[in-house]
Amino acid sequence: MRAVYRVFAAVVSIVILLSFICSCGKKVREPDNTNLKKGICAIPENEEELLEAAARVKRYGESCLPGRTVENVGTYLAEDCAILVRRLTFGEGKETVTAHVADVYIDNMSQFVGYVCRDGNGDLTKKPASDAISDTNAVLLINADFLTARSWGLYVRGGRTIRDKGTEGVDLCLIGKSGKMRVCSGDGFNKKSALKDSDLYHIFSFGPSLLNDDGSPRDKDGEFHITDKYSKWNNYESSVGFPVPNPRTAIGQAEDGHFIFVTVDGRMKGYSRGATFPEMSHILWEEGAAVAYNLDGGGSEIMVFKGEELTRQYSEESKRIPSDYICITSSGKASEKEKAAPGGN
Repeated sequence: MRAVYRVFAAVVSIVILLSFICSCGKKVREPDNTNLKKGICAIPENEEELLEAAARVKRYGESCLPGRTVENVGTYLAEDCAILVRRLTFGEGKETVTAHVADVYIDNMSQFVGYVCRDGNGDLTKKPASDAISDTNAVLLINADFLTARSWGLYVRGGRTIRDKGTEGVDLCLIGKSGKMRVCSGDGFNKKSALKDSDLYHIFSFGPSLLNDDGSPRDKDGEFHITDKYSKWNNYESSVGFPVPNPRTAIGQAEDGHFIFVTVDGRMKGYSRGATFPEMSHILWEEGAAVAYNLDGGGSEIMVFKGEELTRQYSEESKRIPSDYICITSSGKASEKEKAAPGGN
């Protein structure tokens, strides 16, 4: 019996040791939320204020998009977050383009979640948007930069480095704990300095940048930072090339804490043919963005607002399951003005 007990004890010890080693190797660190600045922007407290705040940054009077129309889809209001979602259309017939635009106001960057999909072992994987929403209680979700599709690039989420590889040939999008977003070229990018920056919260590696350095829109394909490396990975000589309209996802910022998310459905003539990069540039600029950045598109393009998927894929077969998302979260607590309004809580 003693021999059997010793064998049993040894097996248990080995199992515990292996479990400990595995858990250490695959431990997923929580976001680094130290020194997060609160109150990074003024949160509209009711629908009237939200509509007015969004309208102040729009440049519709200077639109070059033919037959542009905008209709409200819905709003979300809480003491720490306000969101206005609208449906944008322009063009006609086979050239019709349909997009969804979300003006997002958040109190602090912990609400801007860079959700990275992982399996039970902590390895990178792909998951449906419903999993990301369930895990984060997201009010709004869009796809991000599909980090598992490449072996290169610099990816930081919540102040934690996911991958530290080459950045040459692509544009990068950096967002700080202060709520400030900036876009820069990865060519000659000082990674060491960036990763030591205590304000760093997210880095996305996809691109390209959609606006000029002075915030103005770009009109021609040649104005975008597309190098041989980026072109070869994205196979720009084929149907996903930027001169060709396609489903798109992009993020912009009007001011610290006020983000603008855009998704464009595509490859469905008569409903939405998709958008080119110059068209995406003008959409973001007209919506009020001072800086804007292209994320993954095509079959990955998705926007979910309050549990409803607003985007349409051109076929079930074309729909990709991404490996990462951007999720906007909220406490859900009503603002004082909302509480005081008729029917308020």
